Amino acid sequence: MLHRLTQLLARAAQAVDARLPVAKNRRTGIAFGAGLGPHSETETFKLIVEEARLMDCTWLTDAAFGIPYPESSLQKCDLRLSTAAGDLFVDGKLLFGA
Repeated sequence: MLHRLTQLLARAAQAVDARLPVAKNRRTGIAFGAGLGPHSETETFKLIVEEARLMDCTWLTDAAFGIPYPESSLQKCDLRLSTAAGDLFVDGKLLFGA
C-alpha cells in the first residue's frame, strides 16, 4: 500500500508542477513564480492529493487533511487515509530537486 501511495503522489506532484500553478503572497496578493516551489507545504500537499484523486478515482476517496493524531490533539497530520487495517496518518515532507 505504501508503494502505491508514494508512486501515485510522485506522479501527481509531477503533473501539478507541470501545470505551473501560481501562488500569491497572502499579505500583498503579489504572485510568486510559477510552479509548486512557492506554495506553502500545506497547499502543495493538498494540490498533490487532489491530483492523485483524479488520477485514481477509486483510491484516496476518504482522504482528510489536518486531522489530529490519536495521541495528540495539538498536533495534526497532513493526511489521514482510512484503510481496512485502520487509519493511516501521513506526515508529508516535500523535497524538491533540480
